[in-house]
Amino acid sequence: MVTSLSSLFLGGALANSVLLYQLVGWDTLLTAPRQRRLVQWVAAGVGVMLIIGAAMAWLLDHWLLAPWGVQALRLPVFALLVGALAPVCKTLLLRRQGPGTSLLREAYPQLVFLDTFLLTNGAVLAVIWVNADIDLGFFASISYAAGSATGLFLVLMGTAALGERLRVADVPVVFRGLPILLITIGLMSLGLLGLSGFINH
Repeated sequence: MVTSLSSLFLGGALANSVLLYQLVGWDTLLTAPRQRRLVQWVAAGVGVMLIIGAAMAWLLDHWLLAPWGVQALRLPVFALLVGALAPVCKTLLLRRQGPGTSLLREAYPQLVFLDTFLLTNGAVLAVIWVNADIDLGFFASISYAAGSATGLFLVLMGTAALGERLRVADVPVVFRGLPILLITIGLMSLGLLGLSGFINH
């Protein structure tokens, strides 16, 4: 049991990252802020959404949708769940006082970005959908979601750190901006893909 949960955690964090291997999670990677201090707080908010969303989605799927035989409604129900969790996670994120909170308020005074980022976050919906699609158990779903949250933090922090280096690097004009970012993400994906043979996920 513990080995299975550990494997799911490592698979979600490294070998099966929703940001790198699930197309629906790419919007999170491309729209995330590029400052590392901001990324820490935004990734924390998304991580909380992932874990709470995975638990609630499992309960909804097994206690409501499956007994009534309406699994076809999974997608709209899960999307509504993500929409309901977004303001809750935003409130929890901003209630905690610290340098990251003040930096977030300075960078986005109206906090419209945070609302949009949490509401339209494909990574959260992707993890919830994968859990339901392969019919993971309750604790297995939470373990995979926690691993995905860890992987999301690592990938976003890595992308932000590389972005800071690329802004001062001598990059050819045609590759500046989004092209070099996509190339970098592709290389990160290839690097982590090598771990897939070592982790059963």
